[in-house]
Amino acid sequence: MIHFVEHAHDKKIPLYKILSEGFQDTLEVIANQLEKYGFSFDRQYNSKCPVKSSTSFVNKIHRSGAIEGNDNIRATLYLKDLYNLELLYEKLWPAMQKRGFKLAADTKVPARIAPDLDIRLQFDDMKAIQGGDIKGYISGPQKSGYEDIQMRFVKTNDENTKYELIMLFGPNYAEAKHLESSKVYRHLRNFSTLNIPTNNNTDINLKKIKRYIEMINKKFSSGISEKLYANAKNRDYYCIPDQDKIFFTKNDITLIDNSFFELNSHLNKYYKNLSADSNTVKSMKKHDKDIIKDIQTNMQETIKYFNAQK
Repeated sequence: MIHFVEHAHDKKIPLYKILSEGFQDTLEVIANQLEKYGFSFDRQYNSKCPVKSSTSFVNKIHRSGAIEGNDNIRATLYLKDLYNLELLYEKLWPAMQKRGFKLAADTKVPARIAPDLDIRLQFDDMKAIQGGDIKGYISGPQKSGYEDIQMRFVKTNDENTKYELIMLFGPNYAEAKHLESSKVYRHLRNFSTLNIPTNNNTDINLKKIKRYIEMINKKFSSGISEKLYANAKNRDYYCIPDQDKIFFTKNDITLIDNSFFELNSHLNKYYKNLSADSNTVKSMKKHDKDIIKDIQTNMQETIKYFNAQK
């Protein structure tokens, strides 16, 4: 089934690239018209990857378990005051509607007609937010501190093709997102491909495996991701040029190395307690060991990259 979906998406990529040009044209015009409200559009940034590759498309299906909700075309729009949600329903959405776009229905909410909208922002005072129902779409920032607004559009004459729009504070935030994704997220997310069960809370080795994975994720989240996004937000939203340096000390590196060592140790113990003679178990163990080795190697390169920036 997945191979069929991948092949079908691959065949449509040339069409999606044509449609993405029209989507970007629309966003560029709207951004220019709404420039005085803080909207802007970076054509060069949006031209880097306007259509998801087949690999990215399939990976998202694996993570979400859904095909219908996937977006085919994507673009990024900057809004300096991203917290001013009135600009969405008073300015952006009417402008999109005039050009034949409407918010897509959220396939995850079948009981009612709901827009495909996710506001991943940190609001200190929810009561101060204007817009009634829009509060229900505020999910808060990611654990990494990443903030954005995501929405999906469809054309009024074609509801099968999804157009994903991501809204960020500005170009520095977009650059931070790209750097964090390539240096941190794309590697650490591979922990989710390990064969270890997620619903076993009694095995002591599994508990420690999960804990060491949490520790490794937290170390890179606090050491890199949170700082990248905070620095970028300071520049784009607050206009503060000061930057929190990203650097790993010898103690940091030792702690990370020890966490990977203990992770491997408890993984060995966990598989030792299973049927060691089973070819399936041997294959699962090799897969997990290879994944962890790749993650460690890539994160060591990430540390070298950021330490060389000081």
